[in-house]
Amino acid sequence: MKNYLTSTKKHNASSSSSTQVLTIAFKGSFEVDDFYHDDHFGETNVDCSLFPSLRRIGEAQLAKVNGPILKTFQAILNNSGFISEVEKAVKEDKKILFTGHSSGGAKASLATLWMLDEYTRKRKIRHPIGCVTFGSPLIGDRTVSHAVRREKWAGHFTHFVMEHDIVPRMTLAPKTSIQEHLSDILQFFQQKVKPVTTQKSHRFPKFFNKKTPVRTIDHDQSVDDNQAVTFFENVLINTSTVANHDAFDLMEPTNSLKDKLSADFVKVGPYRPFGTYVFCTRGDDLGSSSPRSS
Repeated sequence: MKNYLTSTKKHNASSSSSTQVLTIAFKGSFEVDDFYHDDHFGETNVDCSLFPSLRRIGEAQLAKVNGPILKTFQAILNNSGFISEVEKAVKEDKKILFTGHSSGGAKASLATLWMLDEYTRKRKIRHPIGCVTFGSPLIGDRTVSHAVRREKWAGHFTHFVMEHDIVPRMTLAPKTSIQEHLSDILQFFQQKVKPVTTQKSHRFPKFFNKKTPVRTIDHDQSVDDNQAVTFFENVLINTSTVANHDAFDLMEPTNSLKDKLSADFVKVGPYRPFGTYVFCTRGDDLGSSSPRSS
């Protein structure tokens, strides 16, 4: 089954012409194994055959990315018509927009990095490429962020994040710190993004399409307040640790001191942002804060 959906639309670029845009939207998933493949942060060395730019030049240091997300994207390249659709869009001079929500946004980011490496850098084809994500988890370490800035690719990425959305911060926490409630929380999120009915309510049945199978959710499976609070606290504590660690780096401590602190206390999450972030608030007057670039 395809892990993405495609759509081509014409957008008026001027009064005399129009531009076709191929939108490729990656599906999100809410399984634990789609975010973590070990008890820590789930990072792995990037596939240098797909992403040769994601390294530190002169240091032979490969970037690290989220392992499960990378594995899923590799499967998309190998087992679907993804490459063929991209090739066709390039030949037909269509703009390409990758997008996705949650882990789908993470796949969209990898797809954009792959295309920038394969077409812009390797083949020298300057093709309009964009990536817009919604609530996407972080996927790459500081080497990825460094490479994106070095190659001047940051402008291709725009990430929208709601102020209280925990998913973009989640992979900053090791699996061991949140695994007690992780599966329940992810199932809860899945319920929120797909049509559901409950066993205790039959209101508004006309809103559900009879041709579409509808999952039935038992109220006993919902997440209670204590689970949610514990989960959010653990994620935010680890997020704060990353922020403090990076602030400490800016003070330029000696390497020996930095290594000792890392070894004696806590392993810090490896993932860092790249591109432009738009932090949104929710209220009567829906708006967003000023975009921030990383």
